[in-house]
Amino acid sequence: MIRLIQRLLKYTSIKHLDYQLLIDSLGKLREIAKKKLNEQSRKTEKHLLMFNIVHIIDNCRSEFLAVHHDYIEKFQVIELQQELTTVQLHLTRFLFSDCLEYM
Repeated sequence: MIRLIQRLLKYTSIKHLDYQLLIDSLGKLREIAKKKLNEQSRKTEKHLLMFNIVHIIDNCRSEFLAVHHDYIEKFQVIELQQELTTVQLHLTRFLFSDCLEYM
């Protein structure tokens, strides 16, 4: 569609009544195309991130790849015992829109 309007502009006189409408239409179409491309890019990045997380988490359930399941943040924590010991467990937590998982 963008190429069609570009071609029309090429053969339309600047003085023609529709020339400005074609310019405006071309701008709006480019804006829509850019938004669609950005949206698709974000979706692809989200899917790749989810696949990587599922690969990292041991015994990860397959429902993590569900569409409604959104990754929010990854963070490191240290688990301490009530007794003061030198044993500390370093854990990685993954916060999702509906749960908290660890590895």
